[in-house]
Order: sequence, then structure tokens, then C-alpha cells
Amino acid sequence: MPDASLPLLVAIVLRSDVSAEPLFDSVIVMLKRQGVRVDGYIQREYPAPAGHDAEVVAENIETGETFAIMQSRGGAGSGCRLDPGVLADVAGRALARLDGDIDLLVLNRFGRTETEGSGLRAVYEKAIALGLPVLTSVKPEHVEGWNAYTGEMSTLLPFDEDAVLDWCRSVLGLEMSA
Repeated sequence: MPDASLPLLVAIVLRSDVSAEPLFDSVIVMLKRQGVRVDGYIQREYPAPAGHDAEVVAENIETGETFAIMQSRGGAGSGCRLDPGVLADVAGRALARLDGDIDLLVLNRFGRTETEGSGLRAVYEKAIALGLPVLTSVKPEHVEGWNAYTGEMSTLLPFDEDAVLDWCRSVLGLEMSA
């Protein structure tokens, strides 16, 4: 039976020395083995040749479909590369999928865009309105924005696979020994 005392919103506090994607990938594989229907988006970064920006995509967990979410700045460009149009498209797609058969929503990161009031915020809000647990991550510099946005509705987890799996299994009412 799910633990109703647990918050439905959880953010893993990222470490600067480790990529979040392998942790998300491992947790998703383990949960799917237990029959959990997981959907959402994972951000993936692919290296580029010297002098070029890395390719960064949002990959749908269920379909594998990817969307390039960064704008090319060229070698001399600077500033935020996030493409707000593509991010809005990803948000719309995620919102539409929330009406499907999902047990857990995974959104790779709550960042500056969400802190400022856009990005995937509508996706978080709809998921919570539906009572759907949400697993995300947050960089240390955005924890204050996360806390301001979510208040008492969320908790922070350490960058630790066991802690993440414990929350997932408890909030979903799964056996802990799988």
C-alpha cells in the first residue's frame, strides 16, 4: 500500500562531479522490472568536436523520442542555450501523456527556467493535481527556488540510488526487496 504520508514531489540534489542520467536510468530500469509504468523525460548530453557545443536532448522515457533542447551558439557564443520553443513543445507533450496510464513521472531537472516560472512547471503542477508522484533533480544553486516553488509539498533526497528507490517503492506501495 502506498505511503500517503510521503510527499509526491521529490528532487535529488545533484552533485557537480557526477551526471544524473545513470542514476535515473538505473532507478527506471529497476522500477520497470517491478511493473511500474514510468514516463517523463531524461536529459542526455552528447559530446561534440572541439569548438562546438555538445548536443543536449530531452529523451522520452517510454517512447525513446528525442528533442534537441539547446540552441547552437557557435564557437564564440555565450549565455543560456536552452531553446524555449522546444522546451515548450516537450512540456506540451508531457502534459498530454499525463492523461495516460502512468505510475511515476520522471523529469530530469528542475532548473533556472522552472525557478523563473516557465519550463516544465505546468507539467509538475498537473502531475500533482492528478496525484502522480514526481521524481526530479535539482542543482544546489536551484534548491532555494525548488523549495520556494514546492514548499511543504516536496522533499529533497541525496544523490543516492538506495534513497531514491526507497522513496519510489514507498510512495508507490511496492515491496522493498525487489
